[in-house]
Amino acid sequence: MVAPDMPRTDNPFQRAQPRGDETAARTWSQEAGELGIRRRYKVNIIAIKKRTPVITEQGESSFQERTNDVPGPDDRIEPG
Repeated sequence: MVAPDMPRTDNPFQRAQPRGDETAARTWSQEAGELGIRRRYKVNIIAIKKRTPVITEQGESSFQERTNDVPGPDDRIEPG
């Protein structure tokens, strides 16, 4: 069974991302537990990755990437 707002994939290691701006807008800034991903889709969130814009010492624009390898139900899903 595939959730209606998630893209179909035959690759179990491919990252699934919600379709459409409306789904994404509902997802941002909610706690992982509030989304009910495990209950609704029978999957676990195994990591949350976030890219934050930064300015390097040389004055160049870049991104700092952080990965939460053990997200809990209180961790927020945020853009980036």
